[in-house]
Amino acid sequence: TSRLGKFEPDAWRTEVYEVLHQDPSMAMVADTIEWENVFQLTNSGQLWADAGLISEFEIAQQAGNPHSFKLGPLLEKQVGSEVLTLDLPLEWKFGPNYAPGTGFSYAARYTHLLNPYFSPAVEAFGEPGIIGRWQRADTQTHSIGPAFLGTWRVGTTKGKLVYSVAGLRGLSTATPDWTVVWRLEYEF
Repeated sequence: TSRLGKFEPDAWRTEVYEVLHQDPSMAMVADTIEWENVFQLTNSGQLWADAGLISEFEIAQQAGNPHSFKLGPLLEKQVGSEVLTLDLPLEWKFGPNYAPGTGFSYAARYTHLLNPYFSPAVEAFGEPGIIGRWQRADTQTHSIGPAFLGTWRVGTTKGKLVYSVAGLRGLSTATPDWTVVWRLEYEF
């Protein structure tokens, strides 16, 4: 799944993280190690939406899986306590067993900013496939569902825990019926 970024006061932020998934035996398995960079291109409120560029380099942790590089726009619009974030990356795979071509995916989040500790949201993710060779709709992956997110300051330091949890319902036969996505980050 694609990961939603967010805008920060600085013009550039970078992070490295590991993505895990649960295999059929219920064991947690390392999927990828990812290096993500977000470049804020406009100042907040300068245009109709805040614009940025997101790049992501993924190193597959399972033998035989391809690596990938993603690059695309990141848009965010806030009106009062409502925030809409849209991530539209293009993807190029390389290494073992890769599919040639430019892939397209999307990630979207609509958030109601209730308070810093807990805000309800709706998230949607999808992967239509390789541009120019779209898969049939029933073989594409699309999911949507409720989420919540928040931030907790850690002690008197500048560090903070950022979390989100989403329950996503599959919208096609190629997508699992339900997916639970949880994210936990320590930012400093």
